[in-house]
Amino acid sequence: MLSAKLAAMNRRRFLVFALALPALVCQACLFRRKKEEQPTTPRIYNVLGIVQHVSPTSITVQTRDGTEMFAMTGSTVRGGEFAPGMYVHIYYYQEQNQDVAKMVVERVRK
Repeated sequence: MLSAKLAAMNRRRFLVFALALPALVCQACLFRRKKEEQPTTPRIYNVLGIVQHVSPTSITVQTRDGTEMFAMTGSTVRGGEFAPGMYVHIYYYQEQNQDVAKMVVERVRK
């Protein structure tokens, strides 16, 4: 008789648990946040070269691979005033059909 009561209580507990579990899981799904996509940052490249031409909007340098031109924007970090013949280090990223200088600094030759 005692074991029958325990079995009935266990069945009731199991039934309550079985009915409550899907509700808890569903509620957890409702409050789950969708992961926000991280903004993609452009890959930064770098190159060393000798300045051939400088203007407020672009810089042209002679590298080992040839002459390369980089656009400069208002946010481009300029490490000084550049003149033709200076050896520079340029950090840049690619945007659509052009390379945009992120930072241009004079490099001291060793």
